[in-house]
Order: sequence, then C-alpha cells, then structure tokens
Amino acid sequence: MTELTITWSARYIDPDSGRECSIGVEGNNSSAVMEKAKKMIAWLDQIGAASPTAAQPSAPLIAPQPLETGQRRLLITKIKKTSPTRADLYGRGHRYRDTTLFDLAELLAVGLDPGELQEGIETPCLFGAIVTESEKLNKNGNPYLDVVRLERTQ
Repeated sequence: MTELTITWSARYIDPDSGRECSIGVEGNNSSAVMEKAKKMIAWLDQIGAASPTAAQPSAPLIAPQPLETGQRRLLITKIKKTSPTRADLYGRGHRYRDTTLFDLAELLAVGLDPGELQEGIETPCLFGAIVTESEKLNKNGNPYLDVVRLERTQ
C-alpha cells in the first residue's frame, strides 16, 4: 500500500521585508494538515500579510534614474493611507513613518492603485522613494523628508 501525503502551501508578501515568501505543511492525515493550515492562515492575517498579486499589481518597469545631489533612495515596505490625499511610508522594520506622500496619484508609478488602499490600514508593498531633506524641522530639530518621486524595484 502506498502512503498518501497531503500538502498545503501559500505564498504571501511579508509585511516587514516586503518580500515574497511561502509557508506550508504536509502530512498523511488530511484533518491534521487542514488544522495546521487554518492556524497558518490566522497567523498570516494577524501579521498583515498580503497575496503577491494584491500587494503589487503590474506596472511597467522603468530603470531607476540616477540620484541628484542631496537625494537618497529609501526602500519602502509598508504604506498606510491616512487621508484621501495622504499616506505614510515606512521602511523595512520601521515602527514609525519615514515620510509622508502628499499626492497619492504618484503610487500609480509603482503599480499601486490609491483607490484600493483603505484608510488607517497598513499595506505591505515594495518600492523605492527618492527623498530630499526639507527645510522644515520636526520637534526634535531634524529635517522632514520630502518625496521627489517613487520608483519600482527590480
């Protein structure tokens, strides 16, 4: 008699790194495999993982432009829409926002539809933000970062 192996797997975008990952379980008892799968799905929901297609719809790849003096590139792995016209951008593993995007239409350049973002919900993503230091200072005396443009990662 041949032993039967049951496998369950899923792909997702890790909200901290913005990278595509996979998770799975296998065994010879379908009930046990499905119980573990349910726990994994609950965990994926808890951490805010997204499906690979939902996290980054297709948009044309454009070669990154060279940086000008005073500019730097941030890797953005999480976005949180804060109003109909604004969103906070977060770098990998950052608890606090790195900068604020004031024109959500710019998200189209990196394959994100601003209309699909829900206000107050953190959404995993992966793109570059080209920023410069602002003349405005925060309460600690550090300059804010102004977004110059957004770029898709390759």
